[in-house]
Amino acid sequence: MKAQDLKTQMFQTASQWQSGLLVRLEALEPAGITLFSRPQFVRWLRAFAPGAERADSLALDECRQIYWVDGVSGWLYRFELKNEQQERMLRMGDYTSHSGRMVLNDRTLWLVDRSQQRVLAFSREHLQLQYLIENAAIDLAFDGGQYLYVLEKNHEGAFYLSKYDVNGLRATEAVFQPEFHDPQGLAAGKASQLYVIDTDAHGSKGFHRIAGNSSTWIAFPKELQSLAPTLIAIDARGNIFVVATEAMPTAHPDGDTEEPSPLHQFSPDGSYLGQVNIPNSVRSIHSIAFDARNAVYLGTEQGIAYLNVQTNLVGHTGVYYSRTLDNGAKQGQWHRLRLQADLPPGTSIEVQYYASDDDALQSAIDRLLSNPSIGQQEKEHRITRWLGSQWSVAEAFTDSTKADQTSSGGSGATENNPPSSPQTLHLLFQQHVGRYLWLKLALSTFDEQYKPSVTEMQVYSPRLSYLRFLPAIYQEDAVSSAFLEKFLALFETVFDGLDTEIRQTFRYFDPEVVPREFLDWLSTWLNFALQEEWPEARTRRLLSRAHTLFKGKGTPAGLAELIEIYTGQRPRIVEDSRLAKPMLLVTSPHDYGDRVFRLGVNSIVKRAPVRGFRLGDDAILGKTAVRDVVQEPEESLVQDAHRFTVFLNLHQATFTSLEPGLRRLLSAYIPAHTEYSLRLLGALDTGAGIYIEMNSELTDYRPFWVGIDSTLGRAVAVMHQPEGVLLERNARLTRGMKLL
Repeated sequence: MKAQDLKTQMFQTASQWQSGLLVRLEALEPAGITLFSRPQFVRWLRAFAPGAERADSLALDECRQIYWVDGVSGWLYRFELKNEQQERMLRMGDYTSHSGRMVLNDRTLWLVDRSQQRVLAFSREHLQLQYLIENAAIDLAFDGGQYLYVLEKNHEGAFYLSKYDVNGLRATEAVFQPEFHDPQGLAAGKASQLYVIDTDAHGSKGFHRIAGNSSTWIAFPKELQSLAPTLIAIDARGNIFVVATEAMPTAHPDGDTEEPSPLHQFSPDGSYLGQVNIPNSVRSIHSIAFDARNAVYLGTEQGIAYLNVQTNLVGHTGVYYSRTLDNGAKQGQWHRLRLQADLPPGTSIEVQYYASDDDALQSAIDRLLSNPSIGQQEKEHRITRWLGSQWSVAEAFTDSTKADQTSSGGSGATENNPPSSPQTLHLLFQQHVGRYLWLKLALSTFDEQYKPSVTEMQVYSPRLSYLRFLPAIYQEDAVSSAFLEKFLALFETVFDGLDTEIRQTFRYFDPEVVPREFLDWLSTWLNFALQEEWPEARTRRLLSRAHTLFKGKGTPAGLAELIEIYTGQRPRIVEDSRLAKPMLLVTSPHDYGDRVFRLGVNSIVKRAPVRGFRLGDDAILGKTAVRDVVQEPEESLVQDAHRFTVFLNLHQATFTSLEPGLRRLLSAYIPAHTEYSLRLLGALDTGAGIYIEMNSELTDYRPFWVGIDSTLGRAVAVMHQPEGVLLERNARLTRGMKLL
């Protein structure tokens, strides 16, 4: 079959997948779909004694250090996750009796003061109060970049949103103001979208989703309308978490009472995904924070809880509805479907489809999918109402499905293959007549460790079977022709796979999509010596950045990028020649400008006399070089000029495993005339491996207060003269000073 005989419609990029409807699914990077992950409780990072402590405010910094405010004592603490050590930092009780949401960036820590309805801004460097936002603040959100959003209430009792920069100045750009009734919380999501928990004019609970100059009201499902929402938070993926509790616990027939989880999860578009299971002992959640891995941290009266998102929802099904596919012809025939998927043990993918010539249905579905104001659940409800009984169940693929060997090296999941081996799945459309086609993929798992995923989908049309190449007699009987058509489809799949491989030869020259077994071959074209133990992602990144690495080869920036790709950590490269300015004794300015040192004028020789060169006393002939020319001043600096030091912030075990390969890599890419040293930065402690401005910090220092713990002019000399301080002229010996 020739390539031009088939029309192919692809789902390969993120935008192509996002054109459909994802229900209980999440997008893969760089493209594809997989089952949604729900946070699962792992352990208590810090457990509290009853009534002793309460985590009212919680935030994580870029180093995964937890900042939290104890609602009982009022102290701000910093909790180090790595060694699980805690440091008491500042008594917040001096500023507020009831703290609210806490957010931070690399310079500032913001805290909502609920007792006085204001926002406090502290410097993270020395924890000094920098400024206040005193406009009856209810809640606070940070977009992760330049702006703060504050939910405020004016003197007339009206609620509104304000926008401030990180310095506390109100932004000139206005924020869209929906009609608020009883807002309880504010959060910032992806693309600076704002979410505000509120109650509408009819008493229905939900939240406003504010994007640009428009707002969409998303109501909670019926089962949540009786709850009292108090807090909202959004992670980096856009998942929405709402804390809401019931006034009374639910009673069971056996007399026991069940305390439902107060934490509820919503998809980025506002569709309800269900409760998040946490320990039954938790009665209230006061704060929520997330780290870069999207793990969830809860501040409760029981302690600080840690929830990860690595486990999957067992028994739940995620559904993908494709956009309308059009073959351009009435009564057009659809040929087959090709999926690139991962099917670990205990997972499945069910494929359904529907073809039609109904223009009105096509228009209605396209308008529905492109309408951002309609939530996922409502969209799914309408599609089910329109197509619910018309879906054709094609096939359910499981981990035991026999898959073809593909050009990308994928094969079926068998006993000899790892659980996540990519598979190529093929499906022949049977009821295939109609200009428009819609696909429905249902992904499910029964193992919390694994989940299925689909990274690529191709739909072929029109229907061109090998049956057309056989005599007409083979097509007369409908039953036998249908069987023969399926039989010939096996050969179509094989030959089409070969044709596809030939057409996609370009993939072997693209580091992002080249098959794994050809990565080493591609690296030889670029003269890269890859290590066998390198992860695939690292190898692909290195090859894709080859053009920039070669441009910067031998430069500090180029070496830093190369080392970052290899180790995963950005190094710090220090050239020895830049550590200090050498002092040269010269007799004339020459090429040194103002850096001229004249012996006896602006330099001092402390030991005198200076002995000259004496044969037999200071040197042994044959051991010390005797020159007949004057030595150039720069020659003594050559050794330092061609040396540099690479500082790495890695664990000792990681550094030990990476060091041999890293040294081989550096030997191949540093300039030939240079030498280097590798230094491992130590932990935040004292002793070897500590470097100023790299891995050290000054703690427990006292600030300098003029008039409180020092006297200006008696213990301190302030002067602009270039001369040093001279006793009896510019300083006075008084109490507290001693002449040494």
